[in-house]
Amino acid sequence: MKRTLLFSITLLLIGTIASAQTLPCGGGRFSTRVFSGSTVTPNILYGRNTTFMGVVKNLYMDIFEPTGDVAAIRPLFIFAFGGAFVSGDRTQLAFLCDSLARKGYVAVAIDYRLYDNPAGIAGLIFNPNDGIDATAKAMSDIKAVIRYFKRDAATTKTYRIDPNNIYLGGISSGSIAALHTTYINSLSETVPPVSTIITTNGGMEGNTDLAESPTLGLYTFQGIKGVWNMSGALYDSGYIKAGDAPLYSIHGTADAVVPFGYGQLFGLGSFVCGSNTLNNQAIKVGVQTKFLPIAGGDHSAMYDDPLIRALIDSTAPRFFGNIICPAPLPVTGLVLKGAIGSKKVELHWQTLTETANKEFELEKLQGSTWLTIGTIRSKAPGGYSVLQLDYSLADVQPAYGANTYRLKMISTGGEITYSNTLTIIWNGKPANNFVIYPNPVTDALRYKTTVTGSAIVKIYSTDMRLLQTNALNSLQTIPVKSLAKGTYLAVVINDQYQRVSSSWFIKE
Repeated sequence: MKRTLLFSITLLLIGTIASAQTLPCGGGRFSTRVFSGSTVTPNILYGRNTTFMGVVKNLYMDIFEPTGDVAAIRPLFIFAFGGAFVSGDRTQLAFLCDSLARKGYVAVAIDYRLYDNPAGIAGLIFNPNDGIDATAKAMSDIKAVIRYFKRDAATTKTYRIDPNNIYLGGISSGSIAALHTTYINSLSETVPPVSTIITTNGGMEGNTDLAESPTLGLYTFQGIKGVWNMSGALYDSGYIKAGDAPLYSIHGTADAVVPFGYGQLFGLGSFVCGSNTLNNQAIKVGVQTKFLPIAGGDHSAMYDDPLIRALIDSTAPRFFGNIICPAPLPVTGLVLKGAIGSKKVELHWQTLTETANKEFELEKLQGSTWLTIGTIRSKAPGGYSVLQLDYSLADVQPAYGANTYRLKMISTGGEITYSNTLTIIWNGKPANNFVIYPNPVTDALRYKTTVTGSAIVKIYSTDMRLLQTNALNSLQTIPVKSLAKGTYLAVVINDQYQRVSSSWFIKE
């Protein structure tokens, strides 16, 4: 009896210790390279299923782990390659998996079933439902990978992954599959033909498990913590809802294959919502998002550019690293509030405590971009305070109608957090008016304005790079023919060097 009781207590203690395991945060892990290399376990069979043409296909994956890592649990990234669902292989993203493993992740490059219709890409272009079917099959395959690792975490723990920190990613068609896997959580969120085609491919959990090693019914794909989208899209941006997983995206504004915003996939066939539209939807519903629009970037060749790769390597892991190991909040008790003045909007907030807080930036939503309109340093000595502190900034050029604001809080170490968003309806008349047309535009913008004097118009890209400057002229036109297709911001600067108006436009 005593031995049985002792054995039970021992099991309880072991279970308690196991459940108390935490991810090894600190030291730059998950954001920067902290390991000298990665160890690859190739050709692991994870699933088997039938292709579009009825061929039974074994599906494999390559698993990258940090060399010499002794952590008890690690976050998992699963990546799907690109190739329009008709070509490509899992070696395409080996460089990315290697880089992530060196940062402390377990990263996996997977196979998924390709569209093997002899018609090739033409079959997808002229049969949109075939594209949905290819997406559903890839979703089924990804879900089998997720269950594979959840079972491993619950049994042998070969790869020591944290089942509560599983992330998906991909490029092009692989990203399309990863996005749909992440944001479609039930059939009720879809309508035919999407719901019908998902059902015929095994339903929400899919049907790609190995018959000799089943996981269906024991584990679920649900609970994805985030998605890394490279030039991908969703059939419906409404799949992204409040409370859904965070989204990191990068997309070229000149992408002719998967649209930057809303448009036709491959130029024909299905209409889809590209990364710009998805980022706007995420902002709208309050889903954490980071978007890197690459001005003039194409669909895939830009990923071979060392500068683009370096940009991705420095921003994406930091984004996900902050999700996995959140930095301490620099302030507590902050709620952004506003009041309407005759010619401005006053923004107020208080802090109850501040910890290593450097400054606040007041941001205003312009189109899909947050622009800084004011900055104020922390009043806390050295950035630390346990006393209530009061702050205020003003928007002296509110737009007629809805104005949306938030605060960016920057710590002394450079970490960034955000406040609540606040929308103020301002019904005053703007001091200066600037209306542009046509929008979208191809060659030249025309405008109407009440701005007088030696004013100029500056054209910015969505990543806020100044592209051209033009003086207001008697013809009331601005040449934009040389701009690449994409979204731009026109800002009017008066002769006092003050920003007096702005408008977004689309160049076709």
